[in-house]
Amino acid sequence: MTHSTESVRVLPQVAAVARFGALRRWYLRMLWLLAPVFVFAFALGMWWLDRWSLNVAFDAYLTWQRVLANAAVGLVAMLLLAALTRRLLASILVVSAWHSLTFVASSIKLASLGLPVILQDVYFLSGLDASSFHLLRQYLSLSQTVLLGMLAVVGIIAGMFWLEPRWCRPRSPVRFIAFAAAVALLASLYAAAWPWTTRWYDKAHIRPSPLSSIQATLHGGLVASMIYYHGVQRHRQLTVDTVALRETMALVAHTAVPVAAAGTTVADHPDVVIVLSESFMDPRILKGMADVPDLIPAIRRELQAGNGGTMLAPTFGGGTVRTEFEVLTGMPVAAFPDASYPYVDLSPGFLPGIVSTLEARGYASLALHGNSGAFWNRANTYKAMGIDRFITQRAMRVSGGRLDGAWLSDRSMTDILLAELQRATKPTVAVAISIENHGPYGDAPNVRVPDERSSIRLPPGLDANAANELRNYLYHLRNADREFGRLLAGLRERKRPFVLLFFGDHLPALVGGAYEQLGFVDGRGATEQQVPWALVAGVEEATSNGAWPSTAHAWQLPAMVVQEAGVDDDAWFDFVWKVGKRLNPASGAPADGRLLNGLNAGANARLQNRFTDYAEG
Repeated sequence: MTHSTESVRVLPQVAAVARFGALRRWYLRMLWLLAPVFVFAFALGMWWLDRWSLNVAFDAYLTWQRVLANAAVGLVAMLLLAALTRRLLASILVVSAWHSLTFVASSIKLASLGLPVILQDVYFLSGLDASSFHLLRQYLSLSQTVLLGMLAVVGIIAGMFWLEPRWCRPRSPVRFIAFAAAVALLASLYAAAWPWTTRWYDKAHIRPSPLSSIQATLHGGLVASMIYYHGVQRHRQLTVDTVALRETMALVAHTAVPVAAAGTTVADHPDVVIVLSESFMDPRILKGMADVPDLIPAIRRELQAGNGGTMLAPTFGGGTVRTEFEVLTGMPVAAFPDASYPYVDLSPGFLPGIVSTLEARGYASLALHGNSGAFWNRANTYKAMGIDRFITQRAMRVSGGRLDGAWLSDRSMTDILLAELQRATKPTVAVAISIENHGPYGDAPNVRVPDERSSIRLPPGLDANAANELRNYLYHLRNADREFGRLLAGLRERKRPFVLLFFGDHLPALVGGAYEQLGFVDGRGATEQQVPWALVAGVEEATSNGAWPSTAHAWQLPAMVVQEAGVDDDAWFDFVWKVGKRLNPASGAPADGRLLNGLNAGANARLQNRFTDYAEG
């Protein structure tokens, strides 16, 4: 009787196992039948998202090769995840969700900065920290509905991983073959080897443009363009066009270089202070702004005194490190056409520039930036430049730094900079990268003086969104100008010789319509506008030697600084000055291609620490 009872109890369990086995067999049959459909749907879906993120038609540059080229990395990732987890549908969902987020991010970046996601943004993701999340949060306005939707997707994927039957046994040969194939393909992708070097990913297919990264994305697709640029980076070799360099040296050989008087001892050398002011521009380049009170009186006073001018920045709306690289090294980013973000793409152990030139004359060095040191690889790059100390957001907050709006204030940066110079025991080169006026500009969270922001007058003709965004930007612009004046006064009060360079890195990314609704005084577009720079030297009101051009390239500025500091024996900066003098962008004449080719060749030699060999040869 007991035996019969136990048998009855076991029967439901056996039936359940049988039902599960039948369900698993049905699932596997359907899975193998639908697998090609999943692959096809994923490939087409990713192409649709690619075109959507660029706001172009689905059939723009549509070919089956481009569709598969953009889906290939995702399909390999699915294969690897399915081999590791033995769950196919959940793997498809994970990879599809990750790709979808990438395209959404690209759409947001394109709307905010005019650029899609590019390969270098992977570095940004790999260096995520509190500062990075803070930056991302400023550009994302996620509603409660969107957040709940994202949580629902995460829940569905987690549920799939929990409930989905395994598609193979743990020791199935098919599983190991899939795993090996996926790893081999990903390893070859990392090494930029076949099949990622086929014509699907070559230059003729991607059609990149040195003027804009969006062209490669438009022609080849986002993922395919990333694979192309990854291959370019992996196989990059710095080459020096010796003929072009020699020709340019001959062309500029008799160009004079102005030199200011230098101190007789190291202690007499001037402190050198370089301030990159985030998104600093002259608002009077916009129509109607000349009719409202001046918001940059301190900078305008120096410009009218001949201590500055306007600058051709190598970027617009973002990409601060491009301008920063040019000013700190004297090398044009155009010399390295595949290095969109030189701090990430170019990573030599030694990066010569103004810091190394001055340190060779006995200077100490420091840098300040109100964000993380890992942001865009600044910490490693500054180390390669030879900067002794890098003071970042955390240390600045400990030292009393405060926010004005979303970012650390320019006032706090000025306070810390002056305090550091006051403690210095020998001549110092200080590099300060501001962040207060970083976008986005649609909101004005926690500004220190709301009444000042509200009182800013604007010209007529702006709708509510454009007016709000422009007013938020101008509030911080006025703060930047005020801090320039306070820094200049503080340097003069120290009664020590100094050289102060102040410049904007690019025009702000005003996406609310202010540029379009007001227009520019010169009739040109936003990307063709220039930003101000000021170079003030000495301890009295009369300062600059007056030899500086009214319009300069960003890479010319450090040559002016070292000359003002009395350095007259640096071959590279002498060469940069001479080439810049001959190019003379203020004349409006077409640039001499021979000079540009020679300058770019010289920059490649300089980055390899070989320029002196050519200068002395």
